[in-house]
Amino acid sequence: MFEVYYGIDNSIAILTFIFWWMVASRTTNLAFQANGYKMCRNMRGNLRLTYIGIALAIGRLVWQLPLGLLFGWPFVQEKLLLAIPLIMIPISFVMLYSIPRLKRIVKELSSDVTLVNLRGAASPALVVPMQTTFYGAAAGLYVLLFPQAPPYVSIGIWLSVLVAAAVPILWLWQHRREGKLGVKETYVFQLLARREGQGKLQRLLSLLSA
Repeated sequence: MFEVYYGIDNSIAILTFIFWWMVASRTTNLAFQANGYKMCRNMRGNLRLTYIGIALAIGRLVWQLPLGLLFGWPFVQEKLLLAIPLIMIPISFVMLYSIPRLKRIVKELSSDVTLVNLRGAASPALVVPMQTTFYGAAAGLYVLLFPQAPPYVSIGIWLSVLVAAAVPILWLWQHRREGKLGVKETYVFQLLARREGQGKLQRLLSLLSA
């Protein structure tokens, strides 16, 4: 029984790391897509991955309850004091800043505008919380692979300092990338209309052939 519960917890931690790695890497390159249609498609996909990553992090937090009840709270202290806060704190910024910006850009790409402000897609307020959450997930994976001994103060401080120190570096780097961008003409709506028209034509031909 212990192996099953512990294996589920490990699997959630690994999946959380993988999904936030995908989210961070995709978000970093959102503003550098070939065209508006590809950007819109990737942003929609990135939103789905972000929601899955948040669900996995919350799921691992909730999973500590049965682990603590069945095997004792000392068994889950390491996760509750180290791994969980290092990812849940950045996730709160993702929910407050990154997700609303992603939704707004997707809405703009789905409207009748023909110019896209690429700086919005490269904004540090959008990208850096995603990247920081990935580093938090990586720190949680480190705690999983290298179990620590209580009282966890020293390792907790070191991991927190490393994750926090990455934030201004990532912010300055992303701000520099943002400054190189402006607006870009997008043909997303023409492409969507063309595909929709082709779909209607195919349906009409199939009806006529029937």
